[in-house]
Amino acid sequence: MASRMITRLSPKNSVLFVCDMQERFSKTIAYFPAIVQTAKRLVDAARILDIPIVVTEQYPKGLGHTVPELGLADEKKYPKTRCNYFRKYAFKQMDRAGAVLTTSECVVLGLLQDASHPKFKEVQKLILEPAPDVGLVSKM
Repeated sequence: MASRMITRLSPKNSVLFVCDMQERFSKTIAYFPAIVQTAKRLVDAARILDIPIVVTEQYPKGLGHTVPELGLADEKKYPKTRCNYFRKYAFKQMDRAGAVLTTSECVVLGLLQDASHPKFKEVQKLILEPAPDVGLVSKM
């Protein structure tokens, strides 16, 4: 079982994982536009803070590529053909591994740790407008 010790986020030991944010899913995933908007905020913050970005695409030949709104055209994509996650169980597995469910604002501010961070003002612009609240966190 994973340790329940809470640690601070740090750009030095973080990576942004963007999983299967593809065109074809835009019509089948609930709240997809809000998810893309929130993911874009995290992508922008990762770039400002020099955090590596890992992008996967589920069977891109049939399902299309990562949505252009994320601005990830130049990032290396890791194609896959196996779908091995189901939301209901994925969150339970992540919880057991020690993951903490939180908001994009908390992630971005946690990476900065303090308003004295040299890139604080640049990153702050990304979160001045609240992320869309579609109630997903409250349903976990």
